[in-house]
Formats: sequence, C-alpha cells, structure tokens
Amino acid sequence: MLSSLMLLSSLGRESGNSSTANRIHQYLLNNNFACHVRDPKSFPTSAELCRYIKIHKITCLLGIHLYKAGVLLKDCNIPYIIIIGGTDVNKYHTDIKALDVMTHAADKARYMVVFGESLRKRIHYLWPNIGSETIVQIKQAVITRPSTFILTSYLKSKQLIDETRDLQDVKLFVWVGGIRTVKDPLYLVQVMSHWHKEDENIYFILIGPKLEEEYYVEFLSSIKGLEGVCYIPGLPSDDTHAAIKQAFVYVNSSKSEGMSLAILEAMQLGTPVIGRNIPGNTDIIQHNITGLLYDTPQDFVREAKLLTGSSHKYQLLKEAALKHVTEVHSAEKEEDLYLNLIRTCVEDKLPVT
Repeated sequence: MLSSLMLLSSLGRESGNSSTANRIHQYLLNNNFACHVRDPKSFPTSAELCRYIKIHKITCLLGIHLYKAGVLLKDCNIPYIIIIGGTDVNKYHTDIKALDVMTHAADKARYMVVFGESLRKRIHYLWPNIGSETIVQIKQAVITRPSTFILTSYLKSKQLIDETRDLQDVKLFVWVGGIRTVKDPLYLVQVMSHWHKEDENIYFILIGPKLEEEYYVEFLSSIKGLEGVCYIPGLPSDDTHAAIKQAFVYVNSSKSEGMSLAILEAMQLGTPVIGRNIPGNTDIIQHNITGLLYDTPQDFVREAKLLTGSSHKYQLLKEAALKHVTEVHSAEKEEDLYLNLIRTCVEDKLPVT
C-alpha cells in the first residue's frame, strides 16, 4: 500500500519555496509515494487541515516555511518535517505572535531541515532547546532548463535598449526576484545608473513580479528615468534561466536569504555571481573563489569593475562555481536525503505530543 504524504508550501511561480516543493514532489512520485501538494492558503484553519489529513489517511507531512506552514500545525497529530525557508527565522521572528506559532511548530517537529550552516545557527539561537539531532542540513539542489529566449532581443523589442545599438560590448548585470522589501532591488540602482553614465555598455536588468503593493509603487517610482536600469515584470522560469545564462554577472542584493536558488542557478548556468555579504549567501559564495561578496553599493561597483577588466578571473569564478554546484547541490543527493527523512517519519507510529 502506498504511503500517503502531504507537501504544504506556497505554490506561486515567483516563490523559491515552490521550486523546492516541486523537486521534492517529483522525488516522492519517483519512489511510489502518494503525495498531496497544497498551498497553506487552501486551509482556512488548522481544523480544516486536520480534517483533510484524516480523510486522506495522510501519514506524514512536509511543510516549507516555519510560519506559513506552522500556523496550521498546532493541532496536527501526525509526524511532520519542517523545511526552513529563510524569511521565517530571519524576519517573522520579530513578530511576537508569529514567534509563538513557530516555537510551537518547532517543538513538535520530527525534523527541521536547513539549507546551510547559517540557518542551523539561527535555529539554535532562537530555540536553544531544540536538539541537534532534530536539525538536518540538506543543501538545495539546482535544476536549470534555459529556453531559446534572447534577453537582448527582448530588451530592444520593449525599447529598453536602443534598437540601433551595437550589442557586442554590452554587459548585462541581471537581478532576479520578487519585488519586495527583503530582496532590496533598489539597493544598487543608483550606483548602477551612475556607472552606465560613465560606460554606456553597462546595464542593470531587474526581473521579477510585484509581491508587495506599497513597495512596488516605491520601486517603480525610484527607477523611473534611471539611465541603464531596465525592469522586466517577471518571466517564465525557463526564460529566466536563459536571461541569467546570457548575463555578464548575476546580482544578489537581498537583506536576508535562506539559500538563494537563483544564485545556484547562475552558478550552474556559468554566470559569475556577485552577492551581498549576508548569512545564507556566505553559505554558497566563497569570496574570490565561487563568486564575489560585497558590503556596500560602492564595494559592489569596485568588485564588478575589477571583474570586467579580468577575463582570467571571470573564467576562474565560472569554473569554481560550476564545480561547487555539481558536487554539493546535486538533485541525486537531495533526493536521497529527503527520502531517508520521510521514510523515518512514515515508519514512526508514535503520536505527536
């Protein structure tokens, strides 16, 4: 008889959690598990979730994001695994009610999965009573499928770049993410526009959908009229992969990250990464080896200019990053580790206390 599992995660296409959920779902299907994939928004109350679990005889649940999934788990009486998203422990903990929800969910979890060492340390800081055997590190896998999309053609068609412009020497710095405060897409726009005025071959391309209404209005107002700064309001994932692959550099400017899937995608696609020096990014970017880190907008420009002037360094970063993701972030490793955890939970018949 097939074990019936539930995967509880935000499923919007702009969500990194959704990509993680899709990979895990496929692993489960490949190994003959029946899996119910649901967005937390589909359950108005924890009682509704419990009713669904009972009707469908679900034996184990995987929730992605300690708050968004955890808010529904207060009455859950089956074993569950929580995958830490990043914003849950880096942002939501500042709200007392959210912290109470997460504390209760963490206390009852069979396992908590973290993507990197910085998140493990964060868990220990917030909940020092959580046993180390409960926290399991599983590096995110990365799978890219770039389409035939041509970024420069798109930019010309939308009149974001002059149609008559010779593109031979153009260098595109690409940023990808939902337009929201924590991703801080405005952090570099002024310095990048200034650099474009110095060198008209430099362009800063921001790609991502609106996620926070008020911030989105500020974002559009702030980039309006900025020379060299172009905004694309989201692309399908395969076109996004193509855009990253065609970039000169992939840029991260987030205030907080769990583990940036877009950084891993850029590494796999052969595009050097320059990331903000924050926990999460430092788990995957080794400065001057697998990528570059910066602390301020001025640091970013300095590092980027050095990279534009050294094809040797550029090539070394590409090769080291690709080697890193191939060895550490493989789908095969991720699949084996999740399946081991899930099988342990399915075999665990003890009620959750």
